[in-house]
Amino acid sequence: MKKILLFCILIGSSVVSRAITKINGVFKVADNRSITIYLKEILAANETRKPYQQELNIGVRHSFSMKADIKKAAFFMLTVVSENEKNKSAHNSVIYLTPNDKLNLEFQGKGQFGLVCNYSKINSTDNKALFEINEKFNGLFRDLFNSKADVINQKEELKQFYVFTDEVLANKKISPEVQKYLKFNAFDVYNTHLYRLALDYNRGSKNTVPVGAGFYAQPVDPLFYFNDPTILLFPNGVSNVIRYLEVCTEMPVYKSRKSLEEINKLIEVVKGKVANKALVDEVIGSLLSSFTTSYKMTGNFDNDLQAYALIAHQINDLAIRSSVKKAFENLRYTMKGAALPVVKFENAAGETVSLDQFKGKYLFIDLWASWCVPCIKMTPFVQQLEKQYEGKNINFVAISIDANKQNWLSKMKELNMHGHQLLDLPNAFGKNLNITGIPHYMIYDPEGKLVVYKAVMPDNPKLKETIDQLPGL
Repeated sequence: MKKILLFCILIGSSVVSRAITKINGVFKVADNRSITIYLKEILAANETRKPYQQELNIGVRHSFSMKADIKKAAFFMLTVVSENEKNKSAHNSVIYLTPNDKLNLEFQGKGQFGLVCNYSKINSTDNKALFEINEKFNGLFRDLFNSKADVINQKEELKQFYVFTDEVLANKKISPEVQKYLKFNAFDVYNTHLYRLALDYNRGSKNTVPVGAGFYAQPVDPLFYFNDPTILLFPNGVSNVIRYLEVCTEMPVYKSRKSLEEINKLIEVVKGKVANKALVDEVIGSLLSSFTTSYKMTGNFDNDLQAYALIAHQINDLAIRSSVKKAFENLRYTMKGAALPVVKFENAAGETVSLDQFKGKYLFIDLWASWCVPCIKMTPFVQQLEKQYEGKNINFVAISIDANKQNWLSKMKELNMHGHQLLDLPNAFGKNLNITGIPHYMIYDPEGKLVVYKAVMPDNPKLKETIDQLPGL
């Protein structure tokens, strides 16, 4: 009896000690808008685990309550999407949550359909600081967007990101974790806008002389930030490092197509200046991924592959190294005459199938997803083509890369999609073929050899001309 009682006590204590974080909010808006709340954990670029995330659709109600099972303190992106038949807007803000935390928020309407957070009502010092910075930065973003000042004066305005942050950080009660995040956030936002400002100026038709190297002078030491792992929490962290390296090597900022020699030069600089190995790995991986994306297939592919592999070997993280090497090797599948990659798919009945079953006829592939608006707009044109070539020596196959099977099935039913419909949950087909955007259309011959890697959109008459010219159609 005592053992049973002790067991019940232990069970009860575990239930009581379970930390549930609560986020409550109210919306003081005059209109009836449908609201959806998204909560997603912010992970560093080198973290591979799946982030905690939650979605809450509250409809037209003006309040919400969200419960989250937070295991440890972390930063999250809170996104509030409000929409009606004509308008849609999203309010994004970073919040800091700890186990058993309770956060109360008040949102107010702004303009026709926007939202602002009344951060003065937030009791949490950390989150009050995060929301205050967010709202002040949003205001500065709008001012910069509407500014007609010259590029030098606009650069001076960017310093306000640091000024606003210092003002908020004057509150000494902010936790060290959030203080550090806010400092890095100011650095990230400043640099993102600095390089974008220079890019827009250099691309301007009236600006024949690009900004000089002095334009990129920083009010703080970038290397201090680059050598801290916190930089990897920010989506533009790695990109801003690459922009910095381009300036250091007198390379055009945002140069899209870099040679392997140029990439090696950038790597030499970053390895000489940055001791943060995780960041160095991410930088090398990003540079090589960009090279793969912009690569133009030539007869020197094998030589390029060898040189590429030597650079990739400098990446310490084996997962990143393997990923970038595999991506470049997969370019073989994009060459005319390349064989179909060996990939298994699922049909609507849940059966496993492969594309080999379509050999013997030409194969037109439509790579799409239920969330892809351009894909959906092109669907009627694909269906029209399929009807026009009914009975011909060609099969039409739609491959969805949806991560949710039910979304795929629902959208197929909504669009009345017929014929051969397949699901590629891990997007293995797209990854093997280095496809970076959808919709994407391809054509294989009856032997399963690639004829057209990237066909024009189905609403373009040239696509029908391409199909009509296929021998033995």
